[in-house]
Amino acid sequence: MTSEEEIRILHQLREHPELPAEIAADPHSELAVQQRLRPKYGADLVRAAIGLVEARRKAASLLPSAEELWLTRVGLEQSTAWEVAQHKAKRFPAGSEIRDLCSGIGVDSAALVQQGSLVSFDVDSAMILRCQWNLEVWRNSGVIRGGYGAEHQAADIRSLDVARGLLHIDPDRRGGRERPVKRLEQYC
Repeated sequence: MTSEEEIRILHQLREHPELPAEIAADPHSELAVQQRLRPKYGADLVRAAIGLVEARRKAASLLPSAEELWLTRVGLEQSTAWEVAQHKAKRFPAGSEIRDLCSGIGVDSAALVQQGSLVSFDVDSAMILRCQWNLEVWRNSGVIRGGYGAEHQAADIRSLDVARGLLHIDPDRRGGRERPVKRLEQYC
């Protein structure tokens, strides 16, 4: 699925909040749920909603407001633990200009925006949309406190001019590889 298709599906999911809610409440097998919902919503949307519900269930003990977040299994697995993100963010002076490179689903971004104005970057357009929406969820639920603004941009960080502000980087340790990267020079 292309990033544009994934973004289209995300917008459809946001327009139909009843779909993930219906899936979460259904006690039947995944196959039975798909067969029942596909005629009304279409196969791609139902599949995406099932993945979202599964990721939200896994996040329930890990992230605040998990039942409302925009997640993927991989994005959740690669995200920073909530407590670790909060600890890291405290190292940034209040009022800083902060660039979060490789933001993923936005856990670090949520912590960092409480310290200063933030620009989050991710190479994946759909992931940066999830980051933006997750920050909205956390602001609306009172998890994010403070009046600093946030911007979100899809960009390959290798082409950015990051001369201004403070940087936070937590890159995808797999980056298209089957095994995680363990050494800095492996990113090049």
